Amino acid sequence: MPRGSPALRLASGLDPAVTTGAGHPTWQRAAKRAFDLVISLIVAPVVLLVTAVVAILIVVIDRQNPFFVDERVGRGGARFGCLKLRTMRPDENGFAAYLAANEDELARWHESRKVDWDPRVTKLGAWLRRSSIDELPQLLNVLVGDMSLIGPRPLSEREFVARPEASQRLLEQVHPGVTGPWQVAGRSDLPNVDRVALDDQYAAAWSIRGDLRILVRTPASVLAGAGAK
Repeated sequence: MPRGSPALRLASGLDPAVTTGAGHPTWQRAAKRAFDLVISLIVAPVVLLVTAVVAILIVVIDRQNPFFVDERVGRGGARFGCLKLRTMRPDENGFAAYLAANEDELARWHESRKVDWDPRVTKLGAWLRRSSIDELPQLLNVLVGDMSLIGPRPLSEREFVARPEASQRLLEQVHPGVTGPWQVAGRSDLPNVDRVALDDQYAAAWSIRGDLRILVRTPASVLAGAGAK
Protein backbone atom coordinates (compact mmCIF):
# COMPACT_ATOMS: atom_id res chain seq x y z
CA MET A 1 0.00 0.00 0.00
CA PRO A 2 1.50 3.37 -0.99
CA ARG A 3 2.91 5.44 1.85
CA GLY A 4 0.51 8.22 2.75
CA SER A 5 -2.48 6.57 1.04
CA PRO A 6 -5.92 7.18 2.62
CA ALA A 7 -6.19 3.58 3.77
CA LEU A 8 -2.75 3.63 5.36
CA ARG A 9 -3.47 6.89 7.18
CA LEU A 10 -6.75 5.54 8.49
CA ALA A 11 -5.28 2.20 9.51
CA SER A 12 -2.45 3.87 11.40
CA GLY A 13 -4.94 5.37 13.85
CA LEU A 14 -6.77 2.16 14.70
CA ASP A 15 -6.57 0.36 17.99
CA PRO A 16 -5.68 -3.28 17.18
CA ALA A 17 -8.13 -4.38 19.88
CA VAL A 18 -11.10 -3.30 17.73
CA THR A 19 -10.02 -4.80 14.40
CA THR A 20 -12.19 -7.84 15.02
CA GLY A 21 -15.21 -5.63 14.36
CA ALA A 22 -17.08 -7.20 17.28
CA GLY A 23 -16.50 -4.52 19.91
CA HIS A 24 -19.59 -2.36 19.32
CA PRO A 25 -22.21 -2.63 22.07
CA THR A 26 -25.92 -2.91 21.34
CA TRP A 27 -26.60 0.66 22.47
CA GLN A 28 -24.09 2.01 19.94
CA ARG A 29 -25.72 0.09 17.11
CA ALA A 30 -29.12 1.33 18.26
CA ALA A 31 -27.78 4.90 18.30
CA LYS A 32 -26.49 4.48 14.75
CA ARG A 33 -29.89 3.24 13.60
CA ALA A 34 -31.64 6.14 15.31
CA PHE A 35 -29.16 8.54 13.69
CA ASP A 36 -29.95 7.03 10.27
CA LEU A 37 -33.70 7.35 10.74
CA VAL A 38 -33.66 10.92 12.08
CA ILE A 39 -31.37 12.29 9.35
CA SER A 40 -33.17 10.33 6.62
CA LEU A 41 -36.59 11.64 7.65
CA ILE A 42 -35.26 15.20 7.79
CA VAL A 43 -33.86 15.11 4.25
CA ALA A 44 -36.57 12.87 2.76
CA PRO A 45 -38.79 15.67 1.32
CA VAL A 46 -35.90 17.21 -0.64
CA VAL A 47 -34.55 13.82 -1.73
CA LEU A 48 -37.97 12.68 -2.94
CA LEU A 49 -38.50 15.89 -4.90
CA VAL A 50 -35.09 15.76 -6.59
CA THR A 51 -35.49 12.04 -7.31
CA ALA A 52 -38.91 12.58 -8.90
CA VAL A 53 -37.64 15.39 -11.14
CA VAL A 54 -34.59 13.40 -12.26
CA ALA A 55 -36.69 10.27 -12.85
CA ILE A 56 -38.93 12.27 -15.20
CA LEU A 57 -35.85 13.60 -17.04
CA ILE A 58 -34.51 10.07 -17.52
CA VAL A 59 -37.83 8.94 -19.00
CA VAL A 60 -38.07 11.97 -21.30
CA ILE A 61 -34.43 12.14 -22.41
CA ASP A 62 -33.28 8.52 -22.36
CA ARG A 63 -36.68 6.79 -22.63
CA GLN A 64 -35.76 4.19 -20.03
CA ASN A 65 -37.09 2.94 -16.72
CA PRO A 66 -35.59 5.59 -14.43
CA PHE A 67 -34.75 3.18 -11.63
CA PHE A 68 -32.19 0.40 -11.44
CA VAL A 69 -32.03 -2.29 -8.78
CA ASP A 70 -28.76 -4.17 -8.28
CA GLU A 71 -28.28 -7.03 -5.83
CA ARG A 72 -25.72 -6.24 -3.14
CA VAL A 73 -24.44 -7.92 0.03
CA GLY A 74 -25.67 -6.48 3.31
CA ARG A 75 -25.24 -7.07 7.00
CA GLY A 76 -25.12 -10.73 7.98
CA GLY A 77 -24.47 -11.63 4.34
CA ALA A 78 -28.10 -10.93 3.41
CA ARG A 79 -28.65 -9.95 -0.22
CA PHE A 80 -30.80 -6.90 -0.95
CA GLY A 81 -31.82 -4.75 -3.90
CA CYS A 82 -29.73 -1.57 -3.90
CA LEU A 83 -31.68 1.26 -5.55
CA LYS A 84 -30.18 3.75 -7.98
CA LEU A 85 -31.32 6.12 -10.67
CA ARG A 86 -30.47 4.67 -14.08
CA THR A 87 -27.34 6.14 -15.65
CA MET A 88 -26.57 3.59 -18.38
CA ARG A 89 -28.14 2.18 -21.52
CA PRO A 90 -28.04 -1.58 -22.30
CA ASP A 91 -25.04 -2.19 -24.57
CA GLU A 92 -23.13 -5.23 -23.36
CA ASN A 93 -21.75 -6.11 -26.81
CA GLY A 94 -20.48 -2.60 -27.42
CA PHE A 95 -18.91 -2.47 -23.97
CA ALA A 96 -17.17 -5.81 -24.47
CA ALA A 97 -15.76 -4.55 -27.78
CA TYR A 98 -14.57 -1.37 -26.10
CA LEU A 99 -12.72 -3.35 -23.41
CA ALA A 100 -11.19 -5.67 -25.99
CA ALA A 101 -9.79 -2.66 -27.86
CA ASN A 102 -8.41 -0.95 -24.73
CA GLU A 103 -6.02 -3.07 -22.67
CA ASP A 104 -5.59 -0.51 -19.89
CA GLU A 105 -9.33 -0.21 -19.43
CA LEU A 106 -9.70 -4.00 -19.50
CA ALA A 107 -7.12 -4.35 -16.72
CA ARG A 108 -8.83 -1.65 -14.68
CA TRP A 109 -12.19 -3.37 -15.18
CA HIS A 110 -10.85 -6.71 -13.96
CA GLU A 111 -9.32 -5.06 -10.89
CA SER A 112 -12.17 -2.85 -9.72
CA ARG A 113 -15.11 -3.10 -12.17
CA LYS A 114 -14.44 0.56 -13.00
CA VAL A 115 -13.24 2.20 -16.21
CA ASP A 116 -12.16 5.74 -17.02
CA TRP A 117 -14.84 6.05 -19.71
CA ASP A 118 -17.82 3.75 -20.07
CA PRO A 119 -19.64 3.98 -23.44
CA ARG A 120 -22.85 2.73 -21.84
CA VAL A 121 -23.18 5.80 -19.60
CA THR A 122 -25.62 8.38 -20.97
CA LYS A 123 -24.90 12.11 -21.00
CA LEU A 124 -27.47 12.65 -18.28
CA GLY A 125 -26.11 9.60 -16.44
CA ALA A 126 -22.58 11.02 -16.44
CA TRP A 127 -23.84 14.14 -14.67
CA LEU A 128 -25.85 12.07 -12.20
CA ARG A 129 -22.74 10.05 -11.35
CA ARG A 130 -20.52 13.10 -10.91
CA SER A 131 -23.05 14.65 -8.56
CA SER A 132 -23.93 11.32 -6.84
CA ILE A 133 -27.60 12.13 -7.44
CA ASP A 134 -28.00 8.63 -8.88
CA GLU A 135 -27.60 7.29 -5.33
CA LEU A 136 -30.44 9.32 -3.78
CA PRO A 137 -33.00 6.46 -3.98
CA GLN A 138 -30.81 4.54 -1.54
CA LEU A 139 -32.46 6.64 1.15
CA LEU A 140 -35.28 4.08 0.90
CA ASN A 141 -32.74 1.31 1.53
CA VAL A 142 -31.72 3.18 4.69
CA LEU A 143 -35.29 3.62 5.89
CA VAL A 144 -36.13 -0.08 5.51
CA GLY A 145 -32.88 -1.10 7.21
CA ASP A 146 -30.90 -2.58 4.29
CA MET A 147 -28.28 0.18 4.45
CA SER A 148 -26.92 2.87 6.73
CA LEU A 149 -26.23 6.48 5.80
CA ILE A 150 -22.55 5.83 6.58
CA GLY A 151 -20.78 2.54 5.98
CA PRO A 152 -18.60 0.49 3.65
CA ARG A 153 -19.43 0.44 -0.05
CA PRO A 154 -22.35 -1.84 -0.97
CA LEU A 155 -20.57 -4.72 -2.71
CA SER A 156 -21.86 -6.98 -5.44
CA GLU A 157 -21.68 -10.74 -4.96
CA ARG A 158 -18.62 -10.91 -7.20
CA GLU A 159 -16.81 -8.20 -5.25
CA PHE A 160 -17.75 -9.71 -1.90
CA VAL A 161 -16.60 -13.28 -2.60
CA ALA A 162 -13.31 -11.92 -3.98
CA ARG A 163 -12.46 -10.51 -0.54
CA PRO A 164 -10.42 -12.56 1.98
CA GLU A 165 -12.54 -14.41 4.54
CA ALA A 166 -11.45 -12.05 7.32
CA SER A 167 -12.67 -9.09 5.26
CA GLN A 168 -15.98 -10.81 4.54
CA ARG A 169 -16.55 -11.41 8.24
CA LEU A 170 -15.90 -7.75 9.01
CA LEU A 171 -18.26 -6.48 6.32
CA GLU A 172 -21.03 -8.85 7.41
CA GLN A 173 -21.10 -7.09 10.80
CA VAL A 174 -22.19 -3.70 9.43
CA HIS A 175 -24.66 -2.27 6.96
CA PRO A 176 -23.21 -0.83 3.75
CA GLY A 177 -23.52 2.93 3.46
CA VAL A 178 -24.85 5.53 1.05
CA THR A 179 -21.60 7.34 1.79
CA GLY A 180 -18.50 6.32 3.70
CA PRO A 181 -14.74 6.75 4.03
CA TRP A 182 -14.22 5.94 0.34
CA GLN A 183 -16.58 8.75 -0.66
CA VAL A 184 -14.52 11.41 1.11
CA ALA A 185 -11.12 9.94 0.24
CA GLY A 186 -11.22 10.01 -3.55
CA ARG A 187 -13.86 7.50 -4.69
CA SER A 188 -12.86 5.80 -7.95
CA ASP A 189 -9.50 7.62 -8.03
CA LEU A 190 -8.37 5.39 -5.16
CA PRO A 191 -6.47 2.21 -6.00
CA ASN A 192 -8.54 -0.89 -5.35
CA VAL A 193 -6.28 -1.90 -2.44
CA ASP A 194 -7.11 1.39 -0.71
CA ARG A 195 -10.84 0.98 -1.27
CA VAL A 196 -10.70 -2.52 0.24
CA ALA A 197 -8.67 -1.31 3.22
CA LEU A 198 -11.00 1.63 3.87
CA ASP A 199 -14.03 -0.66 3.86
CA ASP A 200 -12.41 -3.10 6.27
CA GLN A 201 -11.08 -0.44 8.62
CA TYR A 202 -14.45 1.26 8.80
CA ALA A 203 -16.22 -2.03 9.55
CA ALA A 204 -13.69 -2.75 12.30
CA ALA A 205 -13.74 0.59 14.09
CA TRP A 206 -16.74 2.72 13.17
CA SER A 207 -18.08 5.23 15.67
CA ILE A 208 -20.90 7.76 15.78
CA ARG A 209 -18.33 10.56 15.96
CA GLY A 210 -16.54 9.17 12.91
CA ASP A 211 -19.85 8.88 11.05
CA LEU A 212 -20.58 12.53 11.76
CA ARG A 213 -17.19 13.55 10.37
CA ILE A 214 -17.80 11.58 7.20
CA LEU A 215 -21.32 12.98 6.81
CA VAL A 216 -20.08 16.56 7.20
CA ARG A 217 -17.28 16.01 4.65
CA THR A 218 -19.48 14.27 2.05
CA PRO A 219 -21.12 17.36 0.46
CA ALA A 220 -17.73 18.99 -0.25
CA SER A 221 -16.45 15.73 -1.73
CA VAL A 222 -19.51 15.40 -3.96
CA LEU A 223 -19.31 19.01 -5.11
CA ALA A 224 -15.61 18.59 -5.94
CA GLY A 225 -16.51 15.63 -8.14
CA ALA A 226 -13.16 13.93 -7.58
CA GLY A 227 -13.14 10.25 -8.48
CA ALA A 228 -16.76 10.16 -9.63
CA LYS A 229 -17.28 7.75 -12.54
